[in-house]
Amino acid sequence: MDGFKQILCFFICAVSLEVVAADSWQMVTNKNGIKIYQQQQPGLPFKHTKGVITVKAKPAMVFALLNDFAACGEWIFGCIGGERQSDDSIYLEFEGPPFFKNREVVLFSRVDYLHESEQWVITVENQPGKQLNKNNVLIHKMQAQWLLTSLDNNELTIEHSFYIDPNVSIKLGANSYNSRAIYRTLLQLPSMLKRPKYQSEKELPEFLQELKTEPSAKFQKGI
Repeated sequence: MDGFKQILCFFICAVSLEVVAADSWQMVTNKNGIKIYQQQQPGLPFKHTKGVITVKAKPAMVFALLNDFAACGEWIFGCIGGERQSDDSIYLEFEGPPFFKNREVVLFSRVDYLHESEQWVITVENQPGKQLNKNNVLIHKMQAQWLLTSLDNNELTIEHSFYIDPNVSIKLGANSYNSRAIYRTLLQLPSMLKRPKYQSEKELPEFLQELKTEPSAKFQKGI
């Protein structure tokens, strides 16, 4: 279970992202049960992107999937692979945009349980300046969040938001690319969660259960 304690949320932010008014999000896609929104925040070159989907699943299944780095390329848009480093950080490699080199990023993660709303928040943020493959381009800034809200009838609303600076000199098209990336990621999510190895995860591990009973508990680097 130790590996599970270092849960990563790909793309992956609540604590690390700036708090902004909910009505400032603008919908850009609404199809196949997936809604995609974008938002321009002051001083940032790219837009924040958010996707929302409701699936038949329990939180434990989503945690298991997010922690399965070997499956990254099967559902995370553009993901080539990922692995855990000796310091419990997560190394991820992505296909670069057309005509660009592949990108890489090193992330740390955090899990919080929001007692008032009974939601799980999984946050990741990049470690600046750490490059492992000189053939890739290092992502300058990445923050991401998965917000899990349990509903009736064993349903779960999943809100996935992220901001990424892919380190490209040409800005045109990056926002559209990010919107497409999060849509295609969420499109694959329901079928992934139906796989037996995720369906078998009915209960959260003990260290996460403790978050529900101990409000002061915090799990940061190396979750």
